[in-house]
Amino acid sequence: MHTKITSIIAVLATLILFGCSGNVPVDKIYGTYKAVYPFGTETIILQSSGDFIQTVAVAGQQEVTTSGKWKYDSNDNRVNFEGLLIVLDGFGQLRNGWNEAKSGISSLTIEKNWFRITMASAAPYPYLKQ
Repeated sequence: MHTKITSIIAVLATLILFGCSGNVPVDKIYGTYKAVYPFGTETIILQSSGDFIQTVAVAGQQEVTTSGKWKYDSNDNRVNFEGLLIVLDGFGQLRNGWNEAKSGISSLTIEKNWFRITMASAAPYPYLKQ
């Protein structure tokens, strides 16, 4: 009985380790990510060329699409963006001026959680790969 329980625990531990791997290979990062907010949605498409397209739809306001450059930092598991619209104010609310791109670099963590790739997984509204 003890051996059976130990075997089950070992199998579960292995599944957890492989299901929650922090490091994501760059070829798995390309694609579409979506965050869903109480007030709307945000979609970011990461293209293999290093370009991204961001679309933000806020209820009652005109949809905004912008583009820019992105680069993957595999050492820190972060995607760094140039030209990204910052939608949230830091408290999970729509930021004033959300539809205006600011200069500088924005950086989001990226990781694999339970076989799903997620950006900003610790944020109130993470970006899930579609």
